[in-house]
Amino acid sequence: MKQQHKATVFLNATESDDGNSDNNYNIDPMNIGGDRWPPRAY
Repeated sequence: MKQQHKATVFLNATESDDGNSDNNYNIDPMNIGGDRWPPRAY
């Protein structure tokens, strides 16, 4: 069986471009093409 290489990436907004900055959880998600508010559950 051939081995498959996969990865999961999570992107999160931060308060600045500093490597040690805090995460910014106070922004709304940008859902393009769905017109759903609130966004659909994944």
